[in-house]
Amino acid sequence: MYRLVYASQRGVYYLEDISCIKVTQKEGGEKTLVISWKNKKKELALKSDEIEEIEETLGAKLKHFNRNKLNQIQYLKELWEFKKTPYSSEDAAHEDILLRYWQLVFPDSPLESRITSQWGKIGFQGKDPATDFRGGGILSLRCLLFIAQDHLEKVQEIIRKSREYPFSVAGINIAHELITNFLMVDTETVQHCPSSAKWNSDLLTFFCYADVPDGFFQVFALFLFLMDAVWESMDATYMQFPDVMRISKKQFSSILARRPLSMPELDAYVQQEILMLQNE
Repeated sequence: MYRLVYASQRGVYYLEDISCIKVTQKEGGEKTLVISWKNKKKELALKSDEIEEIEETLGAKLKHFNRNKLNQIQYLKELWEFKKTPYSSEDAAHEDILLRYWQLVFPDSPLESRITSQWGKIGFQGKDPATDFRGGGILSLRCLLFIAQDHLEKVQEIIRKSREYPFSVAGINIAHELITNFLMVDTETVQHCPSSAKWNSDLLTFFCYADVPDGFFQVFALFLFLMDAVWESMDATYMQFPDVMRISKKQFSSILARRPLSMPELDAYVQQEILMLQNE
């Protein structure tokens, strides 16, 4: 999808920053396309023999972007509800997701009981995983199930390597970071209309362009694999987990600042970072 609108010595102008497009014409003069910006940049005035075609094309792309943004914000509101929903061992649906997660990762090792130290093999901190979901709610459990379903071999490889960090607890932390710090969603934000400046982050903009199902979960997987590569490159210990997360967040922010437009492009940027870490 087209993103760059205009580049000049005054700066770079992007589609998502457009507030209004209009065509003006003084009596007897040329038509001018005037673009106003959300970020209070000076209006951009363009003249061309094809001004109507430019207005039509730009307007259509802006309409498409704004429609995607409405859909993505609704999607994020639904994810926020999942995050707010605490795990309950009395909820059969919650228990089913948790058990499916185990069965995917360890298909040949059935649980001895629901409360067992076996959960430590998959990266929970105690005998009952329910106590680990406080920071991420059901959203983090859904993220763990997604990554086990879509990237099973990679997940099993990481767990076999017996990293010092607890895999599942790391995933819970990442889910929390993505929705609260990268997407900046909170109880106040979800009350605002889509046109509010509250709905503004590099990751949300990426989702509006990529426009793929399960985008949040795909990004979750990429972030976790990046974090694992950072961990391995640092030969980190359990006590260094906060440092690993801080570096991973910084690297992922840098990747988003490169303004990827699609999930394959984001994936390529992440794989480049991982390769560089492995070659250090």
